[in-house]
Amino acid sequence: MRKLLGVLNIIGFLTLPFYYGAQILKTNPLLWAFVPDCQIAALFFGIALLLGKFTQLGIALALKYGAWTLIVMILGFDYYAGPGYWLIFLAHVALFAESFILIKKLRFSAPVFVYLFLNDASDYLLGTHPPLPAGLIPLMAVITPLITGIILVASLREYLRKIIHH
Repeated sequence: MRKLLGVLNIIGFLTLPFYYGAQILKTNPLLWAFVPDCQIAALFFGIALLLGKFTQLGIALALKYGAWTLIVMILGFDYYAGPGYWLIFLAHVALFAESFILIKKLRFSAPVFVYLFLNDASDYLLGTHPPLPAGLIPLMAVITPLITGIILVASLREYLRKIIHH
């Protein structure tokens, strides 16, 4: 089952040109790593499932961008509703839910959280977030780093337990 999910995630990554091709072409190449969030999440989660590599990045990205996209698609339903809405929605339910397969392996990784917070800054200070309804941008500019912070605290649970029990 893990191998099948890993392959499905890699296939999800391959949808990148369809969903983000136009945005990437308009974005400075130095910022490309911050544009296709969900596809990058699918890639690294797929690698984590198949090879056991990049596990921290895979878990954190799947949690974050699965949750982020579900929030955006629910709050911006009128903006996103159309052909394929439910397929994309269910794919992100899966992205979020499958992250719990490896959640017990989530540990703090400074490079992962530097990337996540840089991505947040890039999205809302430099405009690399995907198309959003204009009224949703200020709210998501607050919610997005909060999601990162929640995942950060969750990744620190082992360190926090040791501190509390001493």
